Amino acid sequence: FFIDLDGFKGVNDTLGHSVGDALLKALATRLRDRLPETLLIARLGGDEFAVAKLYRDETAVSGFLKRVHEAIVGRIGVAAFAGEIGASVGVAYYPDDAGEVAELIRAADLAAAEAKRTGRGKWVRYDPGMLAQQQRRGEIAHELRQGRFSRSFEVHYQPIVSAATGEIVCYEALLRMTHERLGPVSPTEFIPIAEDTDQIGDLGRFTLKEACRAASQWVAAGSEIAVAINVSVKQILRDDWLEDIVSVLESSRLAPRYLEVEVTESVFDGEFGPLVCERL
Repeated sequence: FFIDLDGFKGVNDTLGHSVGDALLKALATRLRDRLPETLLIARLGGDEFAVAKLYRDETAVSGFLKRVHEAIVGRIGVAAFAGEIGASVGVAYYPDDAGEVAELIRAADLAAAEAKRTGRGKWVRYDPGMLAQQQRRGEIAHELRQGRFSRSFEVHYQPIVSAATGEIVCYEALLRMTHERLGPVSPTEFIPIAEDTDQIGDLGRFTLKEACRAASQWVAAGSEIAVAINVSVKQILRDDWLEDIVSVLESSRLAPRYLEVEVTESVFDGEFGPLVCERL
């Protein structure tokens, strides 16, 4: 059982690593105290724990997973942190999924990543297709790290039309990716990868520059139509986010009234909601 804590990075980012370390110790104590002493429980690194248990009946696994969930989830107060931490769990079986310890851990890790990617706070059984998905994500992440965005990315402009007048009131900048080998890649796939690999700042800056460059050309041609860009939570929380906007507006000579910044409503309901509100 590979246990990956949900929302832990936010604790480190907002309260500091010392608070994060104290929280890890408290959660480790919970696992040790609330699960049977005969289990092998380990912290593998970062915010990842593992539990090994011998089973002869697979139907009993779900009951044990409920105990693991109860051991972690629940309000906890330690140092400057007071709140709840969730967990995504990956499950892999020996010898069905792997015959060696390292392979078994990797399989459970992949399953935990899938649990986190598809909603968090749940458990997922390992499937061989997850390895191919990881390799695909690795290729996309590699392309992002190269930083040559103009090679794989382009900005499309979707007109926003007034229902009352039928006139175009704005153009929404939509970032699209075409990988050299993988072909078209959906934003729902490459945006989370960009966030996870800390490339979202550079990617967002590329989109902003392209959008402002296009808008400045429209204005020069006599248009009064603005351009809108979408931003993610990770972009807003970056220290240099506002400076990027000001810098790009100045370099493109685009008046601020021609740029709109769109924030998805769901941002305010997530774990970073209060920080986003404060930053905005």
